[in-house]
Amino acid sequence: MSRTPHWFLIATLTLGLSSAFERAAAGPQVQAAGWSEPYRLSSPYGDASEATMLSDDFGFVHVFWSENGFDHLRSIIYYATYDGESWSTPADIYASWPGIGINDLSASLDEEGYLHLVWSEGLMGPLKYAKAQIGEASAARNWQEPIRIDVPASKVELAVDGAGVIHTVYADSAGEQAGVYYFSSGNEGKSWTYPTWLDPDIPVSTLLNWVDMAVDERDGLHLVWAYRDEATAGSLAGWVRYSHSLDGGETWMEPFSVDFSDEESDELRMANPGIVVSGEEVHLIWSGTSDTQRDHRFSLDEGLTWSETELILNGLEGQAIGDGLATDNLGRVHFVGQIRWPQAIYHGVWDSGAWSEPSVIYLIRNDSTEDFDGRIHAHNVRLAVHNGNQLVTTFTTAPAEDQSVLYAMQVVLDDVPESAVSALPGAEPVETQAPPTPSPTVQVQPTAVPRGGRSEINSGGDVVAEPSPISAIWIGTLASLGLVIGIAAFTILRTRRPFR
Repeated sequence: MSRTPHWFLIATLTLGLSSAFERAAAGPQVQAAGWSEPYRLSSPYGDASEATMLSDDFGFVHVFWSENGFDHLRSIIYYATYDGESWSTPADIYASWPGIGINDLSASLDEEGYLHLVWSEGLMGPLKYAKAQIGEASAARNWQEPIRIDVPASKVELAVDGAGVIHTVYADSAGEQAGVYYFSSGNEGKSWTYPTWLDPDIPVSTLLNWVDMAVDERDGLHLVWAYRDEATAGSLAGWVRYSHSLDGGETWMEPFSVDFSDEESDELRMANPGIVVSGEEVHLIWSGTSDTQRDHRFSLDEGLTWSETELILNGLEGQAIGDGLATDNLGRVHFVGQIRWPQAIYHGVWDSGAWSEPSVIYLIRNDSTEDFDGRIHAHNVRLAVHNGNQLVTTFTTAPAEDQSVLYAMQVVLDDVPESAVSALPGAEPVETQAPPTPSPTVQVQPTAVPRGGRSEINSGGDVVAEPSPISAIWIGTLASLGLVIGIAAFTILRTRRPFR
């Protein structure tokens, strides 16, 4: 009786381990011409969050996301890059303490070639901040020891301007003074300004459930956020608001009401507004009706005056936890989002004052009676532009599925010129050191002043001890390697002839 050679058994099982982050087919897919098939970014181990994406002038798109469900309920932050042709192997760069989840994260890039990352741990903070040089960011040891900032943040947005100032906006959705807050650091996170309360007129019993930020070419900061009214049982009415600071966060305009529920009780229930800036143009897109159709308003003067609300994308509807917005080298605004019918990821372009006909880039199903048939029920759609002429979109599987998986697709825009790639600045690596003994941090108390209020504090920037980042890949690999060795040893012992 023939037996499988031991070396073949070991090689076969080992090969399976090495393919953990290889391209994963998601069953039959239907995508538009030019678009790549979905490429799996997240690991086989945890549930992936939506992606935080940004592009640079150095030829890369950077993607961050978190995954939950590891040993002791840790959350892990992953990082990957796209160079226009292929994806890097995702790297785990941070692991939370056991039992503490990562709720939200945001990233930005400065002109010195450093990536800046901020995330919220637990349901209401604290925030953690760290940075790393682009060329070294795939190794956890090259990230700065995280700085802890004690603010009650459920959602967070980060931007670094041309002067190196770190601008941070967060949503306090359940504190005694719920609302939108802004603070900043001009010294690499060593100290932070007191948070400025941007919406002290927030109605009582209103839940803040969304915030998004964009930065213009002159470092103007533009914000959009959404409330949901919880005052009446069963009411899901909402409110979309906008504000900006055109002087680096020193002063903020009084919030402007973009849209308010005034017709149906469930209007704006899932507004999830997105914002994008192109020159002096500011564009807002949100789900503005009870059927979650997309509305659009724009400003041609940096948010000082606004167009009327316009229903766009042929009235297609559906809300899958946010859309993706970005601009190309021609200044055109691109929209990607999961809407229906047919249910699909659609793409639309704002050009010369009008929207194009929405086109399907990935078909999910034709109608509610059709099975998904192995296609990805896309949610959390996000968008970035590589080198000015290549769209890169990411999305996850539906929240109700057994595992949340993060995918990416991309397409080259043939009618748009490619940007020239800049050389990476010769920045020195971030100095790393052994974690210090934990030191208490003083709570950052917000001011209720909606303008100004930039007295600096030092306590919010204390570095505190953090758990060393672990590698989920290596944990799984070592465990599986032990299994391989055990199987091989068992097989050898069973086939060995006894001494006579």
